[in-house]
Amino acid sequence: MQPPLGGDPPERLGDLPASRGLRAARRRLFDHDNTGLLGWLGGGFGPVLAAYAALVAAGVLLAGWSHTRAKAAGRRN
Repeated sequence: MQPPLGGDPPERLGDLPASRGLRAARRRLFDHDNTGLLGWLGGGFGPVLAAYAALVAAGVLLAGWSHTRAKAAGRRN
């Protein structure tokens, strides 16, 4: 049986930074002046883009880990 809303809570928590970070990184690529949420980091284009990439990677890893654990517990096909 699938949990409500399409995933376990850790999986949904992983989806959030992955989707938001990807969206912000894409926005940063096309509009170099739009630093978004991580604008306080400073350093210019590269470091802020790298921070968004790290956010996406962390979200994907968390969601994948949670999905694997749910599959092992029989909550996924």
